[in-house]
Amino acid sequence: KLRAQAAQFGADIVGRFVSAFGALALFDKGLQKSAEYMERLANISTESKRLGMGAEDFQRLSRAAELSGVGIDTLAQGMDKIRELTAQAVDGNEKAIESLVRLGYTEEQARTGKAKMEEVLLRVSSRYRQATTEAERFRVAQEYFGNKAAGNIGPMLGMSPAMMVTAMGSQVVSQAAADREAQL
Repeated sequence: KLRAQAAQFGADIVGRFVSAFGALALFDKGLQKSAEYMERLANISTESKRLGMGAEDFQRLSRAAELSGVGIDTLAQGMDKIRELTAQAVDGNEKAIESLVRLGYTEEQARTGKAKMEEVLLRVSSRYRQATTEAERFRVAQEYFGNKAAGNIGPMLGMSPAMMVTAMGSQVVSQAAADREAQL
């Protein structure tokens, strides 16, 4: 009987150690996930400030990028190119103005800064989806995002409008559609 009690005592101790280590492993995993989330928020904050966008706007875009498998660095590169394009249009760069006109903006809108980055992205995405060949899609991405980001941002540009609504919110996508229709 003493042996049985000792064996049970040993089994109880082992069981408690296993439970304790399991709980510690889960706790460690939770801490790791929290640290990753905090790092992601810091990246969003840094990139949104650098691009001159609101953190909430950039967070919506990063959600769309995440859903499509595009990294936040690629998204930031692409949005940086759009920021440059819209700034060049305001400065009177004819090539930049023409690029925005191909997206449905008027020359006046392009010259006066009415082309907002998030809206430009949605319009580029629409034009990208309308292209019939991979070569055409690459040229669209290249025109607006440059050589470096063009090859990587395609999955985000190719997202269906429904997926964009899910990622960015219906208000943003609906406003973009209303703006386009008002110009037609």
